[in-house]
Amino acid sequence: MKKINIVCLVMVICLAITGITIHIKKNSLYDQQAARRWSSDSEMEQMTVFYPVTQTQTLDSFSFESLTHQIQDALDKSAFADESGAPDATGITFPYSVCIQGKLTIANEEKSVDVTVLGVDKDFFVFHPVNMLYGAYISDDDLMKDGIVIDDDTAWKLYGSSDIVGKMVTIAGVPHYIKGVMHKDEGRFAQAAGLDSSIAYVSMETLDKSNMYGGYVYELILPNPVDDFAVKLVKETIGNSIEKLEFVDNSSRYQASKCMDVLWNIGVRSMSTKDILYPYFENEARAWEDVFAIMYGIVYLLVIALVVIIVIRLWLLKISRDKRRKNYEKEKNRYFASVRTCISRWMRKKGWNRKQSGDKCPDSGKCE
Repeated sequence: MKKINIVCLVMVICLAITGITIHIKKNSLYDQQAARRWSSDSEMEQMTVFYPVTQTQTLDSFSFESLTHQIQDALDKSAFADESGAPDATGITFPYSVCIQGKLTIANEEKSVDVTVLGVDKDFFVFHPVNMLYGAYISDDDLMKDGIVIDDDTAWKLYGSSDIVGKMVTIAGVPHYIKGVMHKDEGRFAQAAGLDSSIAYVSMETLDKSNMYGGYVYELILPNPVDDFAVKLVKETIGNSIEKLEFVDNSSRYQASKCMDVLWNIGVRSMSTKDILYPYFENEARAWEDVFAIMYGIVYLLVIALVVIIVIRLWLLKISRDKRRKNYEKEKNRYFASVRTCISRWMRKKGWNRKQSGDKCPDSGKCE
């Protein structure tokens, strides 16, 4: 029993460590926590819509601006219109962003660097607050769209320093200025996700369609007072083309039930028939989905093992108790039989046995 107790203790410790690790890591994945940062209300949902590469040439930022207004109209007509925030200058009550991947060459008078770029629009850095070392994010409110944010590796390649805010570069011969310098995420997943090379963020106006190679990524934060309300609202607004798109509920993707679905479909998950190219932040998020799925699987196995051990121990305890009860009854009967035998012998010795002497027992009357 002592060994079993030690095993149970080790399993409980493993459960606690795994649970704490999952909790800490989930909260550190900032790209998936935009809804929580935007509002303390738990009924807000961050979601992402991935478009296929084949639709890149037929869409632009104006297409998503129109879609956003349609979603706002649908939200206003719903029973939960009061759940949304205050409208901006365009009447939109929720944050949203659009981005797309591409390739560009950034050059100064002496050097040039080929970089992976993300053309971004609207509230992109609300969803993806990259680690800024110097300067600031580019913004949809910028009067001129010639600002650029680069990583510190690119800054060192161009100018030999990371403190180069305000320096001029050219992109396809067009002057731009360095508005900010950021530090890329590090680690095995980040590198494999696409951050193993230089990266920059530019406006949609800077990234020409001829330099785009990914599909559009549309992100938004919506009220979600009931399960799947936000996803259904967006799907119904987009309409007939939803089978070509991929929808991700970022706010709940790391819940235990969702991760167990990932684990259950671990082989099928690796297959895709959609022409969708994920940006680095989604690649990294999907990698952590796999990790959390395995960790939740371990948690469930440990819980099941603990339950089985406890049930077996209770069963053995019941068997042991029943056995002790039977032994007790047996010993009790043996004891009283022994006492009766002793009394009978003593009475015969004294001549109080009725059958032998006919004398009466002085204490209890007739002896038998």
